[in-house]
This record gives sequence, structure tokens and C-alpha cells, in this order.
Amino acid sequence: MLGQMNNHCDSVGGCSYDDSVGFVLLSEDQLNFLKENDLRHNIATPVLFRLPTTVKPEHYSINIDLNVIENNEFHGEINILINVMSPVNNLTLHAKYLKINEINLIFNNGSIMKPNYYSIDIKTNFFTINFPKIILTGKYFLNLQYSGIISTVIYGNRGFVSNYNDKSSFYIMTQLLSIGARQVFPCWDEPAWKASFRIIVKHNARFTALSNMHRIKIETDETNTIQTTTFANTPKMSTHSVAIIVADLVYHKSDNGIIKLWSKKHIINKIKSTVDVAGKILDAMKNFTSISYTDMGLKELDIVILPNIHDVIVSWGLIITSKNFITIENAAVDHTMAENSIKDLCYVCVQQWFGNFVTVKWWSDLWFYNGIINYLKFVITEQITDSWSIMDRIIINSRTENLFTSDIESDVTGLMTNNIDPSYLLNNDLLFHKSVSIIYMATQVFGVANFQKTLQIYLQDHAFETASFDDFVDTLIRINGNRTLSCKKILKNWVTKPGFPIITVRRDYTAGTATLSQSRFLKNHINTIERNTTYWVPINYAIQGNINFQSSAIENWLNPNGEIIEINGLQEDQWIILNKKWFGYYCVNYDVKNWQLIITALKSDNYIDIHVLNRAQILYDALKLTMNNHLDYGTLMSLIGYLKHETDILPWIIIWDHTFEILFKLIVTKYYNPFLEYASELPNKLIESIEYHESDDDHHITKLYKNTAFISACSWGSKSCFRKSNEILTKWLENPKQVLIPTALSENILCYGVRGGDQKIWDTLMEKWIIEEDNKILYALGCSSNRTNLNKLLFKIIESNMNELMIKTVLRAISCSNKISGQDIILDFVIQNWRSIKPGFRSIVFHYVTYYITEENRFNKINEFLKANENLLDKDVKIILQKDIKIVGQRIARYNIIIPELEEFFFKNNSNIDNLKIPSVTLVK
Repeated sequence: MLGQMNNHCDSVGGCSYDDSVGFVLLSEDQLNFLKENDLRHNIATPVLFRLPTTVKPEHYSINIDLNVIENNEFHGEINILINVMSPVNNLTLHAKYLKINEINLIFNNGSIMKPNYYSIDIKTNFFTINFPKIILTGKYFLNLQYSGIISTVIYGNRGFVSNYNDKSSFYIMTQLLSIGARQVFPCWDEPAWKASFRIIVKHNARFTALSNMHRIKIETDETNTIQTTTFANTPKMSTHSVAIIVADLVYHKSDNGIIKLWSKKHIINKIKSTVDVAGKILDAMKNFTSISYTDMGLKELDIVILPNIHDVIVSWGLIITSKNFITIENAAVDHTMAENSIKDLCYVCVQQWFGNFVTVKWWSDLWFYNGIINYLKFVITEQITDSWSIMDRIIINSRTENLFTSDIESDVTGLMTNNIDPSYLLNNDLLFHKSVSIIYMATQVFGVANFQKTLQIYLQDHAFETASFDDFVDTLIRINGNRTLSCKKILKNWVTKPGFPIITVRRDYTAGTATLSQSRFLKNHINTIERNTTYWVPINYAIQGNINFQSSAIENWLNPNGEIIEINGLQEDQWIILNKKWFGYYCVNYDVKNWQLIITALKSDNYIDIHVLNRAQILYDALKLTMNNHLDYGTLMSLIGYLKHETDILPWIIIWDHTFEILFKLIVTKYYNPFLEYASELPNKLIESIEYHESDDDHHITKLYKNTAFISACSWGSKSCFRKSNEILTKWLENPKQVLIPTALSENILCYGVRGGDQKIWDTLMEKWIIEEDNKILYALGCSSNRTNLNKLLFKIIESNMNELMIKTVLRAISCSNKISGQDIILDFVIQNWRSIKPGFRSIVFHYVTYYITEENRFNKINEFLKANENLLDKDVKIILQKDIKIVGQRIARYNIIIPELEEFFFKNNSNIDNLKIPSVTLVK
């Protein structure tokens, strides 16, 4: 969820909106009113974001006029049927950036009571209406006439947004996301306050109006220029589910008429197959939940595809997106885009059940719904695709770098938090990334079938209502019978505690035992009180003498009381591996000997005896443990060596995701080249097993990651990759019209083709660049390992009219593809030609010198140059360079800790560190 606009508005006497800066400005009268009525919260006073529970809405009848837009405004009238459950003097609901023009409380007999006054709180958006008499229990209509703002900022909670200056693709639409409904109409804008809605939209007759429900009446005025579209009453739903769009649209519908795909006329034919995939998703969700789409009271699902919008707007019955969903039938176009498009379509369709049919009671449970939705995104995609191995990748995809980096910080919070501020709850990315990992672990602990049955009953019990994570736990307890205590304790523990654990395995090889203990995984092995955070950790394991990775049964639990588990009957020369098929959200660290037993097994011909997900998990755990000082580099380097056997993509994905992290830490040491020598042969077997150009026999995962495989293999110096790149480049130069280079690989094939080619190739490309000025060719020229060629290229910075992008391309190519030697070449060039470099480009050039500093003598050389030429440096350039130098010094000092570990490893592997000379290669981030 994205952030809100700044809260700088009440509605007393109206408010002005400054669209250029994205917030509403208060008039002097408004400010005085706030001061007199003390509506602003004292900083020391906790802000209460929850509405009073004395009044609830039952039905909204909304009339919105979007036909005439003046000063970015729209006009509306709303009649809200309210149920007053205890006598009140005030009615409190939400409004934001709305100008309230008239307020009437209508009694059953038709009489009207006017208010004394009203106020709108800036922080909470509470719209409080004070009446002269007590309102007794019963039902009333609250009638409000108002106007609001149409934003041109197309992201976040914006109420109505429009691109009305773009005549070719005009639209006005709601973008409520979570708490944006209060910007479209006054309402009880909390998810728990569900009501039915009747929506009527007045608009230009040239456009189509859509909302949550199907259209039941379209009236056109006598001039044929204005239409009024009336929609059927909705089922009970939350305010954030409301959706309205007015745009120039045509549609293609499914055979059963339930799904309509809307878009501009010129693209509708290209995306028709999206309807078929959406139909399969709705069928799969019916099978999974035992509730069909139409069982939820909806007749149609409208999917609108618009250009140039940033958020996917998911409402009940109406989805608005900018993505042209590429479906299974179009998968040959781009396999990654095809899979992502289907998963994205699953993601928005699943929300029709979870998030709309049943809704969170409060935003503090949004993490739970997000976890369920993302889990089902993978489940449903797996069901509607053929052999895509989607579920094998839910773990890898959910263990994102952002998640890991955030969750090892000492100040991170748990998924369930006492913070009730919607802005915090809706903008905490960690909650959304982590939730799917916890949900997946729960499915494996309590059983996939039990989990599905729990979700089915959960939906049935809370149909058209709201429900919490606690309600889900209660349902799970009913399904699991006598496991009542463990269900509640386990799940509550994981969602209230921050972070995740390291499970440490220490073996007594003489006694044949292993002890398991836990501590919280914290960044860089820091010792703080937070390390004492403990969890209910599900434990299962495989041992070399009894390899059974397929069974996911939980064999024991580490409890939060600090108890230690002991495993008996282990053979001295056999490994033990915890966390089968990587189901658990934790890392595992072993003693040195067990790590070596695992590594020995992985380097043997029988490495596939260890499940592929565990091979990926072992790499992931070792990488994260090493990068945070929990494991030595020698063990990691030895483990990576097993990859020379590995032809399955999944473990390689882990390495590719961490290539930059590994190489960047090594590049500041003299062990960078020894590592590349060691690592350059590892991808050869994988590369030889796949081809650049696609084959029908390729597995879907191979098609997905083929490009990444070649790029990463070349970045590690794979000779097979260099050779294949050079072959393709040579053929392309000979016959560019007949030989096609895959677009996603073009820059890398050109670069590595030059790296593995001769002088003729470089000269030919230079001639081609002079004519075409193609930046991909320019980058490739900088990949040469020939110093003369690189100096020729650098002098182009001085002698030609290169723009900033071209200069950055040259410097990036030389410094990235040549690393240490590239630093020397650029540094020497800078020192010798400093005065000739245009002043505006000097800081850019120097940045690429400092970025990969690896040795003390280069560091000193740069410092000496800066001191000697201080008078020639502009003040701004000097500040930038001093900052870069400071960062380099800190980085070198920080990484010195790993040198003894690397020294020992490379010594054992007989690497002549000081005399090694191997081809330098591109570091791909």
C-alpha cells in the first residue's frame, strides 16, 4: 500500500487544493476555527483512529456527478441509512478533502433535523456532526451534499484520480486502496462497517461508466451528451471495496458472460485470451473454496486495462490495472512476463474472496490476508498451468532480499502489532513480505488439506462479514481437534514475535547425538537483548542413513522456553540436514564437521539424494550466515564448489540472487581473482546443458531463467559462456538481418563476445557504433581486455561530443567488466588528462575510479592526486569525491575481518594468490 497525501485540510468554510504540491491548504478562518475548537491533537496524547461504535451504516445511496469538471472538482449527494444503537448527540464518520455543503438528518416521518456545527479532524479524518437534540435509538437517513477533489497524482489513496488532460486515453476512476473512500464520499471508512451500496454516476455520454455491480439502467438526456448510469445494489461490503471508473472502453466477454475484459478499442483483440485465463482462475477458486464467484452475489467481474496507471486497483467486482496480461497462449513471447502475468491475475482474482467477500476487521490483520492471497496466488497458478513447478518456488520467491534484510534488524516489529495507525499498518512492507512465509510454514505444519478446509469454513462462517486472524485460528483449532493448544500457541508466537531464529546444531560424534538450540538471527551477529527472542520452531530432519525428504511430518518442536532438543542414533560419518524441503521460516547452522559432511555429499555423484529445495536452502542459509558473521568464508567457498555438478535451476537462483553480494565483498580483497578462478568453472555444466535459443523441450523453469543463467555464468568468468557469446556475436556481425540476438541478452552477449573475441571484432563494433551510436555497442566496446582499446574509448570522452549517458556507459563498462585493471586504466587516464575532462563530467569519471577500490596503494594514489590538485577541484566535485573516498576506506576496514578465512581456504586449495592472472569479468547486480 502506498502513502496518503499530507493531511492539511478540514471542511469548515471549504478548503483549497494545491494540485502542484499534492496537499490541501487551510485558509486563515479554518486555522482559527481549529484553534478555537481545539480539534488538533496534543502531541503527548495518543491518537484514537477507531470510530465510535454507537452508530452503524446499513446502506449508502450515492449520486456522483462526473460530467462537468471545473477546478478539479466533482459533486456528490449521499443518503446513508444509519442505525443508532444508543442515544447520541454527535454522529462521527470520516471525510477527507471534502467540502460539505449541506447536512440533513431525516426521520422516519420525513421531518429533518439540521446540525449545530460540524468539524473534520486533520489527523484522524473524523467528520463529527453535532445536533441540537439527542438522537434516540432507531434508523435514520443522513443526507449530505458535498464536493471533492479529483487528483492527477496517479498513486496511493487518492479518492478520485484522472488524466483528463490526456484526450487520447481519458479516464476518471476511484483509487481507494484502503482508506481513500473518505475522499470520495463521507462514510464510516473502516473495514468492519460493512453496508450495501446503490451507486449512480452522471457522466459524459461518450464514455462508459463501470462500478462494482452490473448496470441496471442507462439514461441519456435529450441532447445525447449526458448519461446517468445506475448500478444494481451491492452485497454488504466495506467502503474500500467501492469502485467507479468512467472511460472510453470496449469489452470482450467470456462465453458464460461472467467476465468482461475492458480496454481501448485498438488493443482489446490483443488481450482477449486473458478472459479465458481469468475464467480458469475463478473455476479453480470455486474448487478450492467451495464458493463460486456468483455465490458471492456478483453477476459480473469487470477487468479494465488502462495505460499509465501505477497501482492495481482491486475492488469487489471491478479490477483496474495497467498490465496487459500475457496468458498461457502467448507464453512464447516472454516466459517470465507470462508467468508473472498469470500470478498477478490470480492475485487480484483471489481478493474477490479474501478481502472483499470476507474482509479484515481492522488493518492490523491485513498481513494475514496478504499472506493468504499470496499463498493462493501460487496454489491457483499451479493448478491452471501444466508442470510449471510453481509451488517449488513459493519459498524462494517469498525469501526476498528485502524480507531478509529487514527482518534481521533489531528494531523490527512482529506481524501483529499494537500500533493502530492505518498509515503505519498499510505501509509496512515487511508485514506483506513475511506473511506468505509464515502462511506457507503453517500449511506444512498443520497439513495442506486441513489448511484448505479451514479456509473453506472460515469463508462460510464469515460470508459478507469481517473476520480476524483470531477467527482463523479458532477455525483451525476446530479442524485440528486435540491439537488445540499447539495451534494457538504456535501461530500466536510466530506472528507476535519479530524476526526469525537460527537453529544451531552441535553434534557429539562419539555419542552419536546432536543438540539443537535456537537464538534470534540478528544482523552481523550483534549481541543485544533481542537475541533472547525465541519461537515455537517446527523441526524435521533427514539423515544420510535414512534419506526421506518427501515426508514433511514434524518430528519435534523447539519451544520458546530455551529448552534444547537432543537427537540420538546418528552415525559419525553421516550428515544430518534440518528443515526438509525448506518449509520452515528459519536458518540452520551446523558444527564444522557436519558442514563438511554435507559439502562432501553435495560434491559427490549422489548429490541429488539431497532434495533440490534443500540444496537451495543449504546455499541460502550458508550465504546469509556468512554475510552476517555467523559462518566462516572458507565453509561458504567450499560449499559453492559443489555447483560444478548442479544442473537444476533452483539452487542456482539462490546464487544468482547473491552474486553481487558475494563478489562485492571479495572485490575489496586480493582474493577476488582467486575466487573468480575457483568459481569460473562452476557454471560450465549448467551452461552446456542449455542453449541460448529456446527449445520446445526446455522445462518452463529453464525457459524462465535461461537468460539469467547466461548472464550470471559470464559474470563468474565461465569459459563456456564466453565461447557461446563470441560465436553468436561473430555470426551477428556477419549477417545482422538473419541472426537474432535475444533482446534480454543483447548487451551481455555483445560484451562477453568482445571479451572472448579478437581485435577484428572490436574494430568492427567501433565502426558500427560511430554510425549508430547504440549504447549497447558502446558498452560492449568497454568490455575489451585490451588496454589500448580502452584508452581509445576513454579519449572519446574528451575528443567527441559524448553526452552524460554515453560517458557513464563507457566508464561502467570498463570499471565493471575489467574490475581491478579497469580501475587502474581509468585512474591513470584521469590523472594524465584531468584538465582536458569537461568540469561537469569530472565527478562522474572519478566515481567509477573509487567504486571498486581494492588495494591500499590505489587508495593512497587517489588521495595523493586529490591533495596535489585540490586547487583544480570545484567545491561540489570536492565534496562528492571526499564522500566517495570515505566510503571506500570504511568498506576496506569493514571487510578486513574476512581475510584470514579466505587466506586459509585458498591456501588449502593451492591457489597462488599473488601471481594469479585470469580474465576479469562483469559484475552483475
